[in-house]
Amino acid sequence: MTNPSPAEPGIVTPDGDAKFDVFISYARKSSAQQARALRRALERYARAWNRARSTVVFLDDQSMSASDSLEATIRSALADSRWLMVLLSEGAAQSLWVDKELSWWLANRDARKILLVHINGTVEWSGKDFSASSTAVPSALFGALSEEPRWVDLTWFGAD
Repeated sequence: MTNPSPAEPGIVTPDGDAKFDVFISYARKSSAQQARALRRALERYARAWNRARSTVVFLDDQSMSASDSLEATIRSALADSRWLMVLLSEGAAQSLWVDKELSWWLANRDARKILLVHINGTVEWSGKDFSASSTAVPSALFGALSEEPRWVDLTWFGAD
């Protein structure tokens, strides 16, 4: 197998670059459509004419093969990612997997490399932390950030 060009986005290079540019964490039951749409948009954004994609995105079912350990596969993909994108939704706030992915990232990576995308529910910042009335924020995010993050509001996605 030949070594890929170091300029190829998302490919592991000899100097240890990440395999994925972004790992998308989301609630599968409620946000799969938005996650797939974001993946397609990220891969096509600013794509060079001679490249299949501009960004390599990890999105569970579309990026994983069969494995003996789902959790180990997820941890490995998180470790091989530059950014963690979390789709904030009421489903994500209740999801054990979204919380596990966030907890792993916060314990092992830079919290400033988390991108928040608001899909549904409420997200409110109350000075030093997310408000207790936030229905779309996973528990791992409460108390985890030192300052108010900027999040993208996509609550309009899928509306008539």
